[in-house]
Amino acid sequence: MQERFLTPSGIRNDMIKSFYYVICSHDWYKRVFTNVYSVETANYLLKPKRKVFDTRLENLKLPASSVLIFDDSYLNLEVAHKIGMSTVQVSNGIAEAPKFWEIHKKVFHDAPEFVDLSTHSIVQLLDELCTYL
Repeated sequence: MQERFLTPSGIRNDMIKSFYYVICSHDWYKRVFTNVYSVETANYLLKPKRKVFDTRLENLKLPASSVLIFDDSYLNLEVAHKIGMSTVQVSNGIAEAPKFWEIHKKVFHDAPEFVDLSTHSIVQLLDELCTYL
């Protein structure tokens, strides 16, 4: 079985526990992902520096094309996309659909071209993805 990874990057420390609760409390979690990685498992290296992504890929011994990254920052997703990861922009709850809030630049925006998927409801998105697995 090919491993699938959820990378909850771009999440503030005070949001990490609630993010894990939302994702890991659903019964489809194990069908969708074999592992979850966060900023803590990356030794708190800060994105959007490419080294963060390269280091994670080296540690996992995975090609970028096998990683699906979820983030609320298009700056982080742009770097991930450039190295070949699939990207999902998630809402951080500040903007209402169809707009997103870029936390680093403090601007509202539409999902950029390099974002493969975007959602204002990660639970709904993952429920829909499960129908294809």
